[in-house]
Amino acid sequence: MCETQQIATETSASLTEAYGDATLLRTMVFKWHKAFEEGRENVEDGPHSGKPISSTTDQNVEVVRAVMAKDRRLSVRMIAEETELDKNAVHRILTDCLHMRKICAKVALKNLSVEQKANRLEICQDLLGRLEIEPDFFG
Repeated sequence: MCETQQIATETSASLTEAYGDATLLRTMVFKWHKAFEEGRENVEDGPHSGKPISSTTDQNVEVVRAVMAKDRRLSVRMIAEETELDKNAVHRILTDCLHMRKICAKVALKNLSVEQKANRLEICQDLLGRLEIEPDFFG
């Protein structure tokens, strides 16, 4: 075993002795030991490249809200495709920010045809007429 591994092993043993089960894994001790040996001077996270993890900005919340206002039957996947956001971000916005519990095309209202709307209106008018004649009809 080389000297670097020996020191990392001793460090790991010392941490285990001091903190018991709450200590870092041995592999993490070796990783950190190597990083400091290569010149790292602090334990703070360095800058990250790419998109930020959190996409739940006010602007994105408003974009998802607008998409939902147009068509509430869209699935999370469809909203993600339309908004170009990550599916997990869309789900987080819908549940945490917009307080929506379930987005499922099967339980959302569907668009009715003209014939279906007319039929629904006729049934409602019949029920109202019956209720006027028989006030206890639903009771």
